[in-house]
Amino acid sequence: MGKGRQIASTIMHNYYVHGVKRAVWVTTSSLLIEDAKRDMNALTQQQRSAAIPIESVSEFNTKKPLSAQFSQGILFITYSLISRDWSKKIQWISSWLQQGRETANDPEVACGTIILDESHKCKNMLPGNTRKGARWGSVNSCSCGKVCSGECNNPEKHKGSKTGIAIWHLQNALPNACVLYASATSFSEVRNIAPMSRLCLWGKNTPFRNFLNFEAAINPRDKKNHPGEVPMMEIVGRDLYARGLYSARMISYHDIEFSVEDIVLEESIQKGYNRAVVVQWEIYNAVVEAVDCIANCKAKSLLKSQYWGQNQRFFQVREKYE
Repeated sequence: MGKGRQIASTIMHNYYVHGVKRAVWVTTSSLLIEDAKRDMNALTQQQRSAAIPIESVSEFNTKKPLSAQFSQGILFITYSLISRDWSKKIQWISSWLQQGRETANDPEVACGTIILDESHKCKNMLPGNTRKGARWGSVNSCSCGKVCSGECNNPEKHKGSKTGIAIWHLQNALPNACVLYASATSFSEVRNIAPMSRLCLWGKNTPFRNFLNFEAAINPRDKKNHPGEVPMMEIVGRDLYARGLYSARMISYHDIEFSVEDIVLEESIQKGYNRAVVVQWEIYNAVVEAVDCIANCKAKSLLKSQYWGQNQRFFQVREKYE
């Protein structure tokens, strides 16, 4: 069972068992909605349950209340989209998740399921470069010094990534919502789990008052008699697993057979692909010429990023699931 099926089963459990009829699925690409629908439909058919609707955020008008456009189901949104004008986006989403309660305006009773798929994408909530010996330099120079402890309501002052800041605020806006972090990428640095406040590793009823205290214990400045950051993160994972907050699985390759097959493409397909390569090559040459005419380094980087992004989407094969 893959990561997508586990996410779908979590949403189904909350939907049918606990009556949580609204969920937000945050991921890296809008194209993954087809995979999400496939996993959800497969589980609902197996359980002989009614399909849970999944809609992309692009289908709705963010200037109008979402509850008037989408009564219940799964709202599919990307990290890049939620980080744009994140304050209004989070208010729009949290209002939708809170609807249907008697005290809908009280965030303490907010319901809903929040899925943070590929959660490593929100890792840079805090700045700093541990390799140069600097731990949260901009945080230490800030007057509040309380980021990630639940005491600082403005982590954006610390100049972290917009994605990490947006996810931090989304969780704080809905303290009683169910949050699931899902990723196939392990965290080797403790600073990367800063947005994951629901793991209960720091804060109230823990040995660490805030994330800064937790980070100092896992990755101290003085490395003498210290096993290192990676072994300490292994201990953190073991502790989370013992408390039922962490699950790591691998697909079994038992009885799996592999074979290499040569597939001969039809001539029309080969010609179509060759024409596509020619078009992309012409676009690439135009981009190279444009980059040479741009003086701003950020603008150059942005143009290159946009080109390679469209290049990947251009050649991507999209499967349609009926």
